[in-house]
Amino acid sequence: MESINKSSYNIKKDSLVKRILLAGGETANAMKLSYVFGASLGATGRLTGAEWIPAIPPTMDLFYGMVPTPERLICYVAYGAGIATAYADKIYSAISADKL
Repeated sequence: MESINKSSYNIKKDSLVKRILLAGGETANAMKLSYVFGASLGATGRLTGAEWIPAIPPTMDLFYGMVPTPERLICYVAYGAGIATAYADKIYSAISADKL
């Protein structure tokens, strides 16, 4: 009985590991949203012919003086990966050995 009470106490107790895991989950969710946002803006820009559309959010961040934090930089990488997904065929043709 004592071991059951101890284990439940350890689960309820706030710990550094628990905080790190939860923070990691928040960052992963932000990365997912950034990727989807980049892919949707990349596809919108590509379908409308206005290929400058994906540059709007990073430009706004620069204009309003957002400070780059590690979490924000990770989200920018995910955003760029989303844009690259929308332009995958153009990127592939640019780096393929046939074009070299």
